[in-house]
Amino acid sequence: MLDLQNLRRFLAVAEHGNMTRASRALGIVQPALSRSIKLLEDDLGVTLFERTPHGITLTVYGKQLVPYARTIITDVKRATEELQATKGLLSGHVTFGVTANYADNVVLDAVLALHQKWPNLRVTIRAGLYEDVIDGILKAELDFGFGLLPPPHAGIEASGLQTEVLFSHRSSVIARRGHPLGDLRKVSLKDLGEYEWIILGPESAMDPYFRATFTKKRLPTPRKVIETHSIPLIKGILMNSDLVTILAPNAVAAEVQRGELIALRCPDAEVKSHSGFISSYRAFEPPAVIAIKEELRVQCQKFGSEFSLIKKG
Repeated sequence: MLDLQNLRRFLAVAEHGNMTRASRALGIVQPALSRSIKLLEDDLGVTLFERTPHGITLTVYGKQLVPYARTIITDVKRATEELQATKGLLSGHVTFGVTANYADNVVLDAVLALHQKWPNLRVTIRAGLYEDVIDGILKAELDFGFGLLPPPHAGIEASGLQTEVLFSHRSSVIARRGHPLGDLRKVSLKDLGEYEWIILGPESAMDPYFRATFTKKRLPTPRKVIETHSIPLIKGILMNSDLVTILAPNAVAAEVQRGELIALRCPDAEVKSHSGFISSYRAFEPPAVIAIKEELRVQCQKFGSEFSLIKKG
């Protein structure tokens, strides 16, 4: 009978590639970790690691065990959560990723409401780039992702992932209050091409929308002076320069409402985009994941209607 604790410790060593780092991450002394690995090897009758001048590496047996160990631990976790949910005590630990656009608005109310309903539920939220969220889901480090979805032609399904659209909106060209283009009744793409841009980097889900804005009219993509992964930095630079950007409306809702930023009147640049969940295909989802997703759906319904009220100019 394999011991779950020994399996968890085995995975820690496999991921860190070093006994010292693994024991530190687990919060145990190294001799205890070595004993667990030895017991697991004895149970299986194989050697799982071999020592090298650069640390330790998995043997062929160790490499075979990794995916099975992850599945066993995940299944035990989900079974425990399912039983707790049946008892009416929703608990467990859910880790999900959030693209930068959503880290400080939609998720906030959802998590607070969830904590009031299920105080025993532990949630870890990783805010980052779109590609980081996708990578985390594929590596089973994240239960799901939430945020701006890529265009349908991006082929995300080919990676074995699925999306769920929660609401749609039109991404707009954003500039500071008092921008030279702000008083025009209609801004053309040619007008926009004369200004410099600050844009989320190519790893973001917004990048294909930015390029599509101009390629659909067979126009060259404007010069991007600055690429960054920080939406707060984009907003700060916009407020203090004549640079422009394109963003989903929720990302600048507060600044637009305060009159610090405006959405330029450029119908040709208003690209329809979608927001929602990204997750892997699986036969069932743990109750805790279902609860978090349902709360996010509720908040998206509220925010979706608010985003459509952003006034231009």
